[in-house]
Amino acid sequence: MTKSNSNNKLIVFDFDNTLTNYYSDNFAISNLDAEFKEFFEVWHVEQPWYIVMNDLFNKAHSKGFSKIDLLNNLENFPLDPCILKLIETAKEQGFDLVIISDGNELFINQILLNYGIRDHFNLLITNKVNESLDGKLNLVPYLNFEDGEGHDCQHTVNGKKLCNLNLCKGTELNKLLNQNNYDRIVYTGDGENDFCPMLQLRSNDLMCIRKGERLESLYDLEKSNFKIYPEVLTWENHSDLLNIFEEKVFS
Repeated sequence: MTKSNSNNKLIVFDFDNTLTNYYSDNFAISNLDAEFKEFFEVWHVEQPWYIVMNDLFNKAHSKGFSKIDLLNNLENFPLDPCILKLIETAKEQGFDLVIISDGNELFINQILLNYGIRDHFNLLITNKVNESLDGKLNLVPYLNFEDGEGHDCQHTVNGKKLCNLNLCKGTELNKLLNQNNYDRIVYTGDGENDFCPMLQLRSNDLMCIRKGERLESLYDLEKSNFKIYPEVLTWENHSDLLNIFEEKVFS
């Protein structure tokens, strides 16, 4: 995705709990049966999410559930009308649209197709899902670090790396900037792994942080310890976010 247009602009979204109010993995799997629903109600972070997802895919397969069953659960996945308007307006005004997510391409792609907006996005940067001959799904990390792939991000907070081994959103954003020389970037996110891309933004860029989520807490704690150049605005719901875009981004 390389462009020579001297006036090109980029909008980047995280997906789960940013472009939507929900988590696509949870939505697709928890409705399979009561056991999966209970898992998401009590689950807390102990290991990388791609490992958790592969365990869930294995269990779903052993119970006789197929990829089609999971995708059918996404038919009623909600996207706020304000988000749909934001995406339509951005496309009409010539923005490049990219999603960078630690979710997975299978679910995100299906949701966008369901709403007829997949073609509005230039690129999805996320984990892949493969299907074996017997129908079992396997989540493949965006960077297969176990086979020597990886990123060079060294950003840490209290000795803990900000980015997961399989995906550094800041590295991916920087690649897009270097490839396209964007005049302006608008980034929207909610999670701690959205802090690193904020550090790649410039003074004419815009960072939109969701209120009450982990990114806002991390930003409040660490903004004096990092060089953060873009304007930073917060939003609570998608109506707020649309208002920000109409005031600060769209012409």
